[in-house]
Amino acid sequence: MVNQIALLGAFTVGMCLAFLKLPGVVTRFREAEDDIYLLTAFFALFIFAGVFNCFNARTDRLNLFAGLGKNPAFMGIMLAVAVMQILFVYLGGSVLRTAPLTIEELTVPLVAAATVIPAEFLRKLLWRAWKGKQGY
Repeated sequence: MVNQIALLGAFTVGMCLAFLKLPGVVTRFREAEDDIYLLTAFFALFIFAGVFNCFNARTDRLNLFAGLGKNPAFMGIMLAVAVMQILFVYLGGSVLRTAPLTIEELTVPLVAAATVIPAEFLRKLLWRAWKGKQGY
């Protein structure tokens, strides 16, 4: 578990820093004096990365969707979190310091956040290969 937390945590931190600093990402958002659109997207990225990571954390299997239908409460909670995040983006306003994103702008953090799934898949593959070499 330490391995999973450390590596996926480092990946997520790197992804978040890249999101805020890479010109190829930053220029996808409308310009504003206070970078409200970029920061709203960053807020969405952080929450959606957590949602996608919940799918990673629920199983040690390579197929993270295995047995998913056996836990409808999990799916309901993940859906509720995703809906709340979208509401926060579009209705948060001055209270949450968010601004409505275009569909194109919202796609950027969603796609970036989804990269935690292949990153964890790769970590699981490498961990299994390493354990196999160690004779576990």
